[in-house]
Amino acid sequence: MPQKKYFDWLIHPITKETFLSDYFEKEVLHIKQDKSRTSSYYNSLLTRKVFDLFLNEQNVKYPDVQLVGTSIDFKHRDYLHTDNSINLPKLYKFYAEGATINVVGLNSYLMSLGNLCDNLIKETSHRYQTNIYCTPKEKQGFNTHYDSHDVIVLQVHGSKEWEIYDNPVELPLKGPQNFTPEMDLNPVLKQNITLKEGELLYIPRGVMHNARTTNTSSIHITLGVMGTSMFKLVSNSITKAATNNIELRKYLPFGYINNEQLKEEISKSFKQVITDLESNIDVKSIINDMEDDVIKHMPSKLVGQLELIDALNENVLDYHTSTFSLRKNILIKYEVIGEELIIKANGLEHSFPDYVYNTFKIISSKEHFNVKDLGNDLDDEGKEVLLEHLITEGIIYVH
Repeated sequence: MPQKKYFDWLIHPITKETFLSDYFEKEVLHIKQDKSRTSSYYNSLLTRKVFDLFLNEQNVKYPDVQLVGTSIDFKHRDYLHTDNSINLPKLYKFYAEGATINVVGLNSYLMSLGNLCDNLIKETSHRYQTNIYCTPKEKQGFNTHYDSHDVIVLQVHGSKEWEIYDNPVELPLKGPQNFTPEMDLNPVLKQNITLKEGELLYIPRGVMHNARTTNTSSIHITLGVMGTSMFKLVSNSITKAATNNIELRKYLPFGYINNEQLKEEISKSFKQVITDLESNIDVKSIINDMEDDVIKHMPSKLVGQLELIDALNENVLDYHTSTFSLRKNILIKYEVIGEELIIKANGLEHSFPDYVYNTFKIISSKEHFNVKDLGNDLDDEGKEVLLEHLITEGIIYVH
């Protein structure tokens, strides 16, 4: 498991700079095994044994667990109980016959994948979700298609043959440009890739592809990059502007359909509204709102929190001999508003007096710290009160 930068570990030995300049949203990337990237490279994230235990230990319901496949005909109700929980013997029976087991959002259940997604969000500012695909030998889960989000495929067991085509829809928008089987796209095959254990495959959204197992079964993790696009920034800006601009909230004129004069009037009004938007929208404010939204919806993994709270309640924590640090897997934003320091983390807002700002700035700048590192803005009692609150809120950890 990586110690510091998860994204760097994920794409090793490719550097992040090379990935961003040469591949991200541009080209398919296949990272093969080498001396530093063995077949067990991603075993810290998931193995076949762990996957099997998850299916047996967790009472997960459809559609978080579901079957897919191109070579077998079934209805989802065929492997479900009446409450939509999974009938495992039937699930495995269909798998034996050629179906692919798909687990959606395993990062919400499995700590290793949850930590991966949390840290990737922190490092890249974009959201991630995992899909797990377990496919028996010589079978295929989906026909040729493209995704409306970038995918990073991590092969954890077996191997798969990937057919990579061109991208008839470049960087498609989620929703209006989602792939449907009825599309007449006529994709052109560009390359064949065999993805082996420990290897990575990056596919930009819009690139058509399919995958089929070889003479062994396969398990791979698909990291879906749920990125925030410029379109999202623009659409959020218009939505916010509409709350302050009545012209944006007015209906179009009665009878505008098939009325050229009214359409011309609408066109003039539209141009004026766009002109007003350009001069009145505070883009930085919209970006801040989007940052807050990412933090608000970022799940928190607070390992060891029970023990820390018990140590506080039972007065066994010695502040002056302990070493502290910010939790590594959480995204934190802080600012002074009025007379308050607002710390946003773990999906919540935490309020402190503004005079705590300099002390928290020291905390956020250090890999590890102790009470003596926290400057002179607070006395010892004030430092202990602040640390107690930060520990209770799951923001800092005690080593």
